[in-house]
Amino acid sequence: EDISTPTLIIYGSRDGGYEGRRVAEFFARLNTQDKELIVLPDSGHFLFLQKPRVRFFKSVAEFFNQD
Repeated sequence: EDISTPTLIIYGSRDGGYEGRRVAEFFARLNTQDKELIVLPDSGHFLFLQKPRVRFFKSVAEFFNQD
């Protein structure tokens, strides 16, 4: 609830370290309207090294390049 800055959360759909429900609940509690939650299919905790990594990097770049 204390986070009020623009926030991007990217979660791998097969991440065994976190439950999707808990990630969504945390996201909902963020105290900012400038937030985005992206769930990447077929990826886990190290999604930046896995097959959908290009999609991961594109999502980060798009978030940082918003007007």
